[in-house]
Amino acid sequence: ITKDQDYLNYILVNDAQIPDRTAYIMDHSKPNFFYDLKDDVLSQSKLNPDFFVMPCNTAHYFYNDLAALTDVPFLHMMRIAVHKFVDDFPKEEKIG
Repeated sequence: ITKDQDYLNYILVNDAQIPDRTAYIMDHSKPNFFYDLKDDVLSQSKLNPDFFVMPCNTAHYFYNDLAALTDVPFLHMMRIAVHKFVDDFPKEEKIG
């Protein structure tokens, strides 16, 4: 990459008002963050992106539900990382 035009075009949504994800995962009496993420996915889907990336481990708690909201491909961060590791280190038996 040598110039701005070499980068992908992208839209970044940093919704800082989403309730604490870990708090909900550990205690379902805490505010559920799914509905905020749902609103974000639905609104961003209207822009017809090529794909979604969700660079938050805990947000993947609702990955299947969020991916089902749209026809836009929704990349799964951990699956991609595991596949990359397996491809690069096929003889390894443990990841950790």
